[in-house]
Amino acid sequence: METLGSSSTKQICTKCGAEYDAKHISINGRDQDLSGRLCYKCRELKDRERVAAIEAARSHQIDDTRSMWRSLCGIPDKYRTASFDSFDSQRPGNVGKVKTICQEYADGFPINYLQYKKQNGAYPSKILLSTDVWGIGKCVSGDSSIVCADGRLKTIQEINKWKAYDAISLSRNTLEPNKVDSFYSDGVKYCKRVTTRRGRYITATNEHPLLTPDGWKAIGNLSVGDSIAVVSNLPIFGNLKQDSYKITLMAYLIGEGGLTQSYPIFTTTDDFARTEVFMAVELMGCRLKLLRDSKPFGNIRKAPSYGIYAKNGQTSKGNHIKNWLIDLGLWGKSARNKVIPEEVFEYTEDSLRLFLSRLFECDGCLEAHYRKGKSEPTKRNPGGKKRQNQYSVSYSSASKNMIYQVSHLLLRFGITGYIRCQRVYKGVEYYEWSTHGKKNVYNFLSKIRFDGRLSEKANRLMKELVSYKEEQAPIIFDAIKSIEPQLAQPVFDLTIESTGNFVANDIIVHNTHLAASICHRVLDRWNGERTVCPVLFISEPDIYRRIQATFNYTQEEKHTRESEEQIMWGLLYTPLLILDDVGKEQRTDTRFVQRKMFEIINGRYNNQRPIVLTTNKSAKELELYLGNNTDQASFNRLVEMCVSTKEGFHKMTGESYRLINQ
Repeated sequence: METLGSSSTKQICTKCGAEYDAKHISINGRDQDLSGRLCYKCRELKDRERVAAIEAARSHQIDDTRSMWRSLCGIPDKYRTASFDSFDSQRPGNVGKVKTICQEYADGFPINYLQYKKQNGAYPSKILLSTDVWGIGKCVSGDSSIVCADGRLKTIQEINKWKAYDAISLSRNTLEPNKVDSFYSDGVKYCKRVTTRRGRYITATNEHPLLTPDGWKAIGNLSVGDSIAVVSNLPIFGNLKQDSYKITLMAYLIGEGGLTQSYPIFTTTDDFARTEVFMAVELMGCRLKLLRDSKPFGNIRKAPSYGIYAKNGQTSKGNHIKNWLIDLGLWGKSARNKVIPEEVFEYTEDSLRLFLSRLFECDGCLEAHYRKGKSEPTKRNPGGKKRQNQYSVSYSSASKNMIYQVSHLLLRFGITGYIRCQRVYKGVEYYEWSTHGKKNVYNFLSKIRFDGRLSEKANRLMKELVSYKEEQAPIIFDAIKSIEPQLAQPVFDLTIESTGNFVANDIIVHNTHLAASICHRVLDRWNGERTVCPVLFISEPDIYRRIQATFNYTQEEKHTRESEEQIMWGLLYTPLLILDDVGKEQRTDTRFVQRKMFEIINGRYNNQRPIVLTTNKSAKELELYLGNNTDQASFNRLVEMCVSTKEGFHKMTGESYRLINQ
């Protein structure tokens, strides 16, 4: 028979060294210290630390489970950081109201759905109908130029490869660098090319939104004559300081150099340019040799040509300038293939100003047409109107890429212009950048100064023109000249959550997604309850691709890869299904699409599980897409799953968004 007893003695705490009364319990003559050799305060502190460690371990487990669910629930990489906080609700219309509706929907969704369904019945579904900016597939072509925070100009395909750049975006009427939250590739898709009257262009998918005076609109909803936002003032400069003689030599060789022979050739009639080139060549350890003197050719006189040799007289060996041009990527480029080297885009403001000045000294032109008399009489001006003098600045090149590069660099000084195909000479197209009018020409001459052949005319025009010192806006609206379909090509996108847009090809383009924010909010609300993954995010085209992939499995793959039954089980029994891009899939076998959509909608209808459905179609178009005129079972069940009150019916206005919740 067990005998019990208790007593207390004075003990010293092993942690703090304080004396305390230790309680003992005696079982069959064996004493046991219940205090663990710790005083009351140390025991209490140890208990709190143990509870905190358990809570931290549980929190880490919850975070790990959330991360696992995010990778399993199908959220695309580009929407891994989507949130309601980063969604721009300040746009025209009731976008902010719809954001609130979706946020309340996600906050109210029951994590333990089976228990909720037993007590309250099915949770309502939602149908998000939008003609603009909701679906996946809002991507631009891989050759679209992105302005980085350090001034570099990279294609979005390069940025997607390295994933290490910040980009320029529009934030509260200011263009500024912002952190890129995610980069991704979206495969090969058909695109459209939008060209404006100023010559700007962007190639993107039909769903990609562009900024208009009335808000964001998808390319598919734009037409010729509509206006879109383009960059007009982009004060982004790098930190690279280059020697002035290297800058001038580079500009002269790009404009008037021959870079396809065994040694560089420079041709000019301007004494100032020849002097600068001579000094730069000497400083770089080479020498300039006259190849052909100026001689008449018909009614014109050919300019003298100079070869750039090594100091030892050889054309290649020891030619430091040729090696320098190879490093810049200029050597071997013909007039049609010339481009501005990458390092130029990282120049400081002064270095970039010098480069543009010398480039315009080669192929630039200043024009002033002085007009006398009056115009033809009109009803408004019966006596005719006094003719105005016309001023213009232009730059011509056979290289289309270089014209667009020059146009972009001028935007950094707030100088806008037009790009057009100027003329065709012997089958070769020439391109021209130009700006017109007193205000624009004065703006150009006040920021780009000339010292050579254009200096005299520039100084005279500066005295004639009126000074305009008004502050320039970062964007202007340019009318669309053409919208042309393009072949399928690789497309990419990036996400800047803080602003929801970025600059591509000097045009403001958009990125955001509200449906993914619902998915993230539901997962964030999970706090360790015993339940399966509460949400599945998938686009309609992905459903068909995954199902059709099962048709070609070998016997071995059928045992190791997901089957059609497993795919359908997730679509039918996941507590919340976010079905994105419904109606985007263009397939010839429409009966297959309608049959699978009916299986999903009818299955969730019978299992009382909600759907959040997003589409670019209108309500009537969605009804016809889900079934023909005689079979409307899918659409009827879908509408019945939604809340059937007037308070649940909402329309998005201002940007052609519509939310139907009925």
